[in-house]
Amino acid sequence: MRKANIIVIGKTGAGKSTLINSLLGERVADTGMGTAITQENKKYDRQIIAIDGLPINISVYDTVGLELDKKVTSNSVSNIEEYLERTDKECADNEVLCVWYCINMRGNRLEQYELDLIKKFRDKCIPVVIVITQCIDNTDRELELKIKDLLSETPVVCVLAEDYRNRIGVFRAYGVQELLEITVTVYPTLKLKMAKERIDKLVYDQEAQKMKLNGEGKNCVEKYAKKAETMCWIPGLCVQVMRNIRNEMIDELCQIVGINESRDSFDLMFRDSYERLMLVPFMSMKVAKDYIYKLGMAYIDLGVDYVEKYSRIEIEKMQAVIKAIKSQTE
Repeated sequence: MRKANIIVIGKTGAGKSTLINSLLGERVADTGMGTAITQENKKYDRQIIAIDGLPINISVYDTVGLELDKKVTSNSVSNIEEYLERTDKECADNEVLCVWYCINMRGNRLEQYELDLIKKFRDKCIPVVIVITQCIDNTDRELELKIKDLLSETPVVCVLAEDYRNRIGVFRAYGVQELLEITVTVYPTLKLKMAKERIDKLVYDQEAQKMKLNGEGKNCVEKYAKKAETMCWIPGLCVQVMRNIRNEMIDELCQIVGINESRDSFDLMFRDSYERLMLVPFMSMKVAKDYIYKLGMAYIDLGVDYVEKYSRIEIEKMQAVIKAIKSQTE
């Protein structure tokens, strides 16, 4: 049977709980007007009948409003990311895993931090559908056009999750079942496109990082090798000086390479033979320079290996995703 895993996210008052209640056909989540009702992330599992008349298993993850409290929001986002990572690993190839990002029609815009969060999901290859809630007037497309201008390849769906009454009359709910149908229908296309984009980005980032290592990294190594040659001129006393230079270089290379390696691991390269040689007059400067240079270049090689290994693993994951999607759609 089909299954959809949906994470519902948005600012306080975006209409997340009302949307979930409408989707599941029962009041599982408390609702309120512009106040923070959901105090913790919650998951609801139900089986419903989709718009095509066929059953579908739904797992909905209701989340805390992003503006409730900075600490709560931070914890909520961390929990969401953990849930996404765990669910992504557990999902069968034919399951949907998608984010519904809700924005109230009256909010009239997406904040920069919201755009950053949506981008983070896309970088993790998690499709996002923007849901404009409380669309009483379904002919008003101003906000929809604004969002499409910012996120041109992200689906945008307008909904009114429950009937709305005012002095004019009753505006009937619409769009929720269509939202689910669109999500299930466009999911393979979105996922496939994002996986291909992810591979392209991984290849580009790998080459850029390797160029950075071989350029900026090598310049860093040569700088500290020269520093060692200049400062390590007193036999015996320069051992600690060279250790300090080594530590400074490793710290700077960590920033360039993007990985952290314990300084202690490099003590294996600082054998007694080096220390004995540095006790010999006129040899200490050359020994220090050679040692720092060789150590730095070894660290760069380690960084290149790391970049290539990480890219290869991630590319293989995306290739598996592409293969699975194509096998379902062909």
